[in-house]
Amino acid sequence: PLREARSRLRTVDLVVATSRGSPGPAVAEPTPTIAAHHEIGDAQCLKTGERRTLEAFAGARVHAIAGIGNPESVFAMLRAHGLDVDSHPLPDHAAITPADVSFAGTAPILMTEKDAVKCRDFATERHWFVPLHVRLAEADARRIEDLLLRVAKSSQTER
Repeated sequence: PLREARSRLRTVDLVVATSRGSPGPAVAEPTPTIAAHHEIGDAQCLKTGERRTLEAFAGARVHAIAGIGNPESVFAMLRAHGLDVDSHPLPDHAAITPADVSFAGTAPILMTEKDAVKCRDFATERHWFVPLHVRLAEADARRIEDLLLRVAKSSQTER
């Protein structure tokens, strides 16, 4: 889904279409579009700072929470790494309480880095975050950098 109204496409310099396994929305030409792909990183314990690969959790049951626009995409990425995920979607930008991240048993509780910052004060050794990384092709990264430099230069000459 688009993050803004389709009418905005007439006023933008570039569209970044993200992919988490499904194609993004069709964008009318001539809006330049580049592809970005989300990847999930290794887990880090909120309480201790310990790091583990996702494969270290493979085959074991984990709870996963995600308060982002498409929480199922995070759960799918975790499952793709072999995790047995008990998913707990939250609304995008949800205010997270201890009750939202407390589950019976001893299974680890994984969450996005975005959600983890809301849980630091009450996290336990069961709470882990996984960062989401955005990957661009080298040529597309240069294209964005060139656009940003052009915008920065334009704003400096307007002063």
